[in-house]
Formats: sequence, structure tokens, C-alpha cells
Amino acid sequence: MKIDFSINLNYIFKLKYKTMEETTDGANKQKLKFDDSEYFINDLPKEAKQLVMGLRTADAQTKMYEDTLKLIAVGKNKMAEDLKMILEKIEPIKNA
Repeated sequence: MKIDFSINLNYIFKLKYKTMEETTDGANKQKLKFDDSEYFINDLPKEAKQLVMGLRTADAQTKMYEDTLKLIAVGKNKMAEDLKMILEKIEPIKNA
């Protein structure tokens, strides 16, 4: 019996908006692609730049926690497999 501790991270972290995408053009100007439109980051107002920075931070933290959850799932699967191997050698309680 295999216990499945896999996590559907796409469902957990489903966002209303698509993830923003950043690129650099030929003149080394950073561009932001958001909802099918592109903007030069340096031309954005200060508040928008701060939000872009916040989204970058949130993306990095989300990636870090996704990786952590994956590692935990792997560890849980290994512990379940180890427990199964031990319990196979032990007589279970008989139900009367």
C-alpha cells in the first residue's frame, strides 16, 4: 500500500492574474509584461515599481515554500514506507 502525500501546488497557489513576466529589450531597458500588455519598468510610477518589487518578493517566497512542501512530501513518503516495512514484520491485532 503506497500512501500518496503529493500536493497539488497549482491548486493551492492559484492566482487571479497570470504571473508577471519581466524581460530586457535590446537597449537593456527592463520591461514588464502583465495581462497581455508591456511596460518599461523605469517609466512606471513609484507605487507601481514598489508593487513590482513586492510581486518579485512574493514569487521568490512562493517558490521557496513550494520547494519546502515538496521536500516535506518526500520525507513523509519515506517515513510511511519505512513504517510499512517495520509493520510487515509484526503481527497485527486480531479482531474478534
